[in-house]
Amino acid sequence: EVRRLAGVSGAVCSSASFLAGNMVTSWALRDGTEDSMGASQVDPGLFALYGIKPVAGVLPASADGAALPGVALNVSAVRRLGFASPQAAIGHDWLPSSVMPATALEEMRKEWGAHAVITAVVPDFAFTSVAQPVGPSLFSPWTYGSRSRLIHIKLSGRQIPETLAA
Repeated sequence: EVRRLAGVSGAVCSSASFLAGNMVTSWALRDGTEDSMGASQVDPGLFALYGIKPVAGVLPASADGAALPGVALNVSAVRRLGFASPQAAIGHDWLPSSVMPATALEEMRKEWGAHAVITAVVPDFAFTSVAQPVGPSLFSPWTYGSRSRLIHIKLSGRQIPETLAA
C-alpha cells in the first residue's frame, strides 16, 4: 500500500536489526573456531533502495520481488570467514555454528535451508556512528513471519507533506 502512494519511490521491509545491528548469529570459521556476526532479514530490493551494489555475485532477489535462495555477506564477513576474496566466497555455505544446542541448530537449518549459500557480497556499510567499525554482517531474505519488522520508505521529493499525511 505504501508503494502505491504518490510521492513514494520505493518501500521495502527488513528486520529492525538492519539499522540497529543488534541481532547476532553464531557461525563457524573455516578453521573450526566459533565466532558471531550481525544478521538481518531484508526484503528483495532493499540494497537497490539504498543504492548498494554487490562487489561479487548476485543479490538474492528476483525481478518480481520474490526472495530467491541465498544470503549476502558484507566484505568484513567474507574476510572473517577466511575467503581470499569476495568472488571466492560465492557459492559456499556460511557455515552455521556447530556448537549450538541441537534443537537450536535444527531450527536454524529449517529457517535457513537453501539460504545458507552465499550468493552475493556487498561493501561494508552501516547506519550507526562512523566512529564504530563495521563488523561482519549477514543479510538473508525477509520472511513475513519475522517478529521484528521495519519499513524503509524512499520519498520521491514531490508532494512531501501530502505523502507523509497519507
